[in-house]
Order: sequence, then C-alpha cells, then structure tokens
Amino acid sequence: MSSSLGQRGATCSVCGLVEDAALMQQHTGACARMAAHTELSKCAESLSAVCGQPLAHARLVVMTKYDAAAGADENMARLFDQLSGGIHVPTYLAKGPVAELRREDQPEREPEFECLICFDVLPVGEMFTVDCAASHRYCFECIREHCDHSFPVHCPGMDCAHELTQLEVDQLFGARSAKALRFGEMQTQALLGSGTNFVACPGADCPAWVELPDADAPTESRWECECPECAHVFCNLCRGIYHYRTSCQAALDVREQWTDWMQGGRDAYQRQLADHKNYTQQQAAVEQRNRETLERHRELEQTEDWKVAHCKLCPHCNRVAERISGCTHMRCGQDYYGGNNQPGCGQAFDWNSAPPYTKQVGKAKIRKIGPPPPKPSRVEHTPYKCSMCSQDIVGLRFSCLNCKASDYCENCEWQCDHDPSHAFLIVRHPPDTTSGATSSA
Repeated sequence: MSSSLGQRGATCSVCGLVEDAALMQQHTGACARMAAHTELSKCAESLSAVCGQPLAHARLVVMTKYDAAAGADENMARLFDQLSGGIHVPTYLAKGPVAELRREDQPEREPEFECLICFDVLPVGEMFTVDCAASHRYCFECIREHCDHSFPVHCPGMDCAHELTQLEVDQLFGARSAKALRFGEMQTQALLGSGTNFVACPGADCPAWVELPDADAPTESRWECECPECAHVFCNLCRGIYHYRTSCQAALDVREQWTDWMQGGRDAYQRQLADHKNYTQQQAAVEQRNRETLERHRELEQTEDWKVAHCKLCPHCNRVAERISGCTHMRCGQDYYGGNNQPGCGQAFDWNSAPPYTKQVGKAKIRKIGPPPPKPSRVEHTPYKCSMCSQDIVGLRFSCLNCKASDYCENCEWQCDHDPSHAFLIVRHPPDTTSGATSSA
C-alpha cells in the first residue's frame, strides 16, 4: 500500500503524506478509517495546528485515541470541542492511555492564560480547565481551595452554572484521594436526599440510607425503618427508636413518664403496696436500671441542649430547622437552592429572625426512698398476660412502646431482661391501652 523512500520515510497511499517507515502500517490504516469520518479529520487538523505536529502524526494520534475510546462518537466530538477551545493537547492525551507523539526537533508551543480567581498568568499546562461551555481556566491552587467551600461545587466563572463532576474532582485531587471519595459520597447523599422516599440512618457512624415502603405516602406518614447496614430500627419522622401505637410527640411524653417512674415512681408505688420483702430484694436491680435510665435521660437532655444551641423553628410551620453553613436565607424542609429534601412546608425565611427552639424535656429527678404508703387499688387487665411469668396482669400493666407486643406485670417489670433504651407505657385502668394518658406513680 506504500512505496519506500529509504530508511526514514514512506508515502501513504491514502493521504500522500510522508511518514516514518516504522509507523507507516499504522498510519495507513488510520487514514483509511479517517477518510470516512469527517469529524476525525477535523480533529486531526486541529491537533496539528495547536501542537505544531505534522498532520501525519496528528492523524495517527487521533485514530489511536478514537480506538481507545472504543469508537464512541460522542467522546471524539468532545475531544474535537476541547481542541477547538485551545486545550493543551499533550496534557490532555497524557490523562489517557495514549502517549504524546511528536518530533523531538519541534519545540512545543504552550500558550499562557490568566487564572480567573487570583489573576496569575500561567502556562496552560499548569492550569486546570473546567469542562464547562466557556472552558474557564484556573490555577490548581485556586480551584482546589474553591472545592472546599461548598457542595455542589460550581465553576466560579461569571454566570457559569456548571457543576464539577466526579471525573473533574478525580483529576484535581486523585481518584482514590479522601476528597474525591468524600465528593462521591456527598453526590450519593444529594441524590438520595432529593427524594422523599429515602431517609438517612441515624445510627452512629452509619452512612446507609433506607428506602421508605411507599414513596407516594404523605410526608407525615410514620414508618418503621430498619437499616440494612447496622440493623438499627428507627422512626422515619423523629429518627428515634421506633415507637408503636403512638405519635412522635406522645412517645416523648411517655419516655419522660417512664423516666419519672424509674427515678422514683416505682419506689413510691412499691411503698404503697407495702411489699417490704420484694421491696428489699429489688433494690440492687432497681438501682442499676435507675442509673441506666438516668443516663438515657441525660443523653436526651444533651440532644435537646444541642437543638437549643444549633436549631430554630420555621416561622411558618414551627418545624425544627438547622443551618449547617452558608448565608442566613433558609427554606423549610430543603436547602435554599434546592436538594436535600426533608419534611417541611417549603417556605423561605431568614435565620436571624426565626424563633428559637426551646427545650422540650426537663431534668431527671431522683427521689429519696421513704416509708411504704397505703396499698393502692389494683385492677385486672383482661385479656393481657405478662410476657415474663405468663400470669394475668393485675395492678399496673407495663406496655413497651418500642416493641410490637411486650407487656409485663408490676411484679416482673423491675426484673425483666429488656432493652434499657426502650420506654414503657404505664397503664393503670383498662381498656386504656394505646394512649399516653396514664402516668407513673
């Protein structure tokens, strides 16, 4: 297909250009395929003009790049657009599997551009070109610092709405760098948070998300969610331990009543029963459970204190809102400019003028043990039976708020091996089994 011109060159039978004899077979094949592809021909001509390379070498480079891209026309169209915009082709090619092909005796011409942030003038090879429509260029130091300020990361060019992609962040920091991996996680969170049928697991250090069973259900619908990673079971609305048979606010009231019971109510009731024998046997177990319950209540207080310090109320619907960063312009239930959707009315407000969040729980009180009071009246809770002794429940019935069906009598409640993070509804008079109207003694 070609005629020899000695040791150093041969003429291509397709384009008529002279090429090294060692590359002639590859060159001829590239030209034969390029002849039927107008876009590739334009790409090779641009490469030759920008880099000062012979057209023969440019055609070989473009076809090699085309083969590496598995012949994807959209990839080659993108390469052509970048070449037309003045991108430094040797630097671009170095990012892929194709090595730069140029003659040693032809010096590389590298244009200089001004960083649009710090205004330093640098060779294009020392700058990062954003993949936006205007191909804005920045020095690496400025664009890397810009990536640390917010998410999503927009090109800082004037009126440029381009969001940096994972590929661009990988090129800036390295594909396996901590920042690139974190960027990928935030992209995933933003994607999941943009819908109303996903909720983040509140478990400690758990990055998982849980899909709600009905995406079309009202936003106030309450679901029992189980994390596929850490197996934590929680309520999608309040993010606390899932509570059966009651609303989120009522569950908070029941937990306070249960804390009062653990911190003195039980003692007062036992004194009223005048059961001194059982009363003495119970003390060690009661004290341990009191300490555990007090610790849970302290954690609840700490959570409320944190809300007081970091949260405010939406002036339109009184929903709790937190400002993570940025300006004081807020939107209830989502980020101000969209995304991260959560339950809320969607109304805009100013953080500084929003009403403050007030603490919803008080401090746990430890009461001193006194003499036994008179024995109270006791009723039978038919048809409930104790989950521990299997006997009919007489007196007080303790119904676990965080279990589907778990009831204890007053004789077994203090010694049952139950999750200390759960709270019990104290039922005094049947059939009041689902409301929080009962209170601890």
